[in-house]
Amino acid sequence: MIPTQMTKTIQLSQTCTAQNAIALCWYIGENKRGMAVNPIKKKIHVNMHKIRANKKHGTNEPVITIKTYKDNTYCHEVEILGPSRVVYRPDKPLSCGARVWVETHAELKVKK
Repeated sequence: MIPTQMTKTIQLSQTCTAQNAIALCWYIGENKRGMAVNPIKKKIHVNMHKIRANKKHGTNEPVITIKTYKDNTYCHEVEILGPSRVVYRPDKPLSCGARVWVETHAELKVKK
């Protein structure tokens, strides 16, 4: 079991203090009972259709989509507070059609 103090440190996006958990520090979160859990994977991509529609109609709808297994969040700006990776997968796009996206388990700051 991972100590609660360490998981709280991870949630604050600070350096992990346990010697044997350095490789896991970005991956571990904490639930309401203080138990270690894996945070939700998020996939972030830019919706090109919204960009074109905004230009055509003179609107300012959010074009950034944050996808999780349970919902989508739309925003104008997102800051990733931890490790992430950029994925290009033309042979297996997301269900929305995106072929390039950013994946992360880190916390996000979202500006709608």
